[in-house]
Amino acid sequence: MKKSVIFPIIAALFLIAGCNDEVRVTGVSLNQNEISLTAGESATLQAIVSPSNATLQTIYWNTSDPGVVEITNGRISTTPTTVSNLNTPNRNAVVRVSTMDSEFEDFCHVTVTGYPVITMTSQPASIINLIANGSGNLIVTANATEGASLGYQWFRNTTNSNTGGVAIMGATSATYTIPASNTGTTYYFCEVRANNGISSLRSNVATVNVTYPAISITTQPAANTNVIAGSITGSLYVVASVTPLTQLSYQWYSASSPVAWGGTSISGATGASFPIPTNLTETRYFYCEVRAGVSFAYSNVATVNVSQY
Repeated sequence: MKKSVIFPIIAALFLIAGCNDEVRVTGVSLNQNEISLTAGESATLQAIVSPSNATLQTIYWNTSDPGVVEITNGRISTTPTTVSNLNTPNRNAVVRVSTMDSEFEDFCHVTVTGYPVITMTSQPASIINLIANGSGNLIVTANATEGASLGYQWFRNTTNSNTGGVAIMGATSATYTIPASNTGTTYYFCEVRANNGISSLRSNVATVNVTYPAISITTQPAANTNVIAGSITGSLYVVASVTPLTQLSYQWYSASSPVAWGGTSISGATGASFPIPTNLTETRYFYCEVRAGVSFAYSNVATVNVSQY
């Protein structure tokens, strides 16, 4: 009687143990190990886990270069979401599939062709010197194969390098107007992109130096000029230079005291030479303001002594 009870229990235990046996994975393979695609195309890989009744069927996908291809559940996309200065017609990447424990894996070598190749036909000027609040432009010209459309993004940098940098908001054309409101040295470069970034190429670096111009009045107006009322002739003049070289402007002033400040600007007296007014009846004082951008300098005061005879 006891034996008839024991045998069914043992049989049940063997049945339960058999139901819990795990079918181990013995391999994984891809249906293709080499694929050639044209830029913009996609393809789907099929991964086969062996045996087909393996308990753990989970697999993982990854790519050796997401800048060339991306892989999502076996689907290969050739349009990158991140660009790292890619500018070659053919690119390669390896897609890997692996089992959950990474014990088994297989690979597919992907070659992508037909990417636009960008050629920079003219680079921005290597060095530009500007005065504060002056103006200047940086320009690039480029073309691309495959009939690709081009886009532009200018960057500024703190070092003489076209790596890194900060993208300048709104600077998205081939020409960039340099802001010269702050003095100092800034480095600029342009990234040219084809077909929304599927290819890209960065220009050389442009070094932009912005300084306040230094004005030097090398010849002052005559300190004293004696004239006779009613027959006044002669001129006052200054000679000035500026570093860095830029355009100078002039404005002459009339004053009632021998001080180069607070005078009255003389309409039309905007040259380096100033004809002494012929209608003077008494002694007057004159001086010149020389300007270059935001910089200026005043000449010495010129005294014009007027006598009646």
